[in-house]
Amino acid sequence: IVWAARWEYDKGPDRLLAILQELERRTVNFQVCILGESFRKVPEALTTIQHQFAHRLVQFGYAPSRTEYYQWLGSADVILSTALHEFQGLAVLEAVAAGCVPIVPGREVYPELFPPEYVYPDCGDDIPAEAAYAAALIERQTVQRLALPDVQRFSRDALTPIYKALLLDAIDNRVMKTYSLHPRSHMGYPD
Repeated sequence: IVWAARWEYDKGPDRLLAILQELERRTVNFQVCILGESFRKVPEALTTIQHQFAHRLVQFGYAPSRTEYYQWLGSADVILSTALHEFQGLAVLEAVAAGCVPIVPGREVYPELFPPEYVYPDCGDDIPAEAAYAAALIERQTVQRLALPDVQRFSRDALTPIYKALLLDAIDNRVMKTYSLHPRSHMGYPD
């Protein structure tokens, strides 16, 4: 299992701790890779994970290079998100592209990115209930691995022509509006 996020409270480290505890309670055999950069104060839940799950940790902290980061993603079976606030989900998308099955909460951007079989319910403040749902999805992966969802539509190759067309259209519209409002402007158009 890989968890890749900023080490901040809005990424739900307390929920990660609860999920790992639930997996242990269910006697699921797993290893965990905790990636991310810590700022100011490390959330207490992450310190607890470092000690309570030392026997399961294969990595704990920032990957010093992009190559090492992608090696960790590529070595995992599951990418787990516990984020309370996530507007793009880039780390999860990168992990899925590297071969990880996503297990993500039913909040923020994730229900838009992934089909329901990868999404555990958002249980609000009921962290133990949410942990049980997430752990059940992870446990299911040990019996029957879900197929990887298609994230090709988010790749650079897929998005570049779309962004290029949008930018060119925006430039064309702006130039035409500027020209029609100021026909003798410095835009280089003939008088």
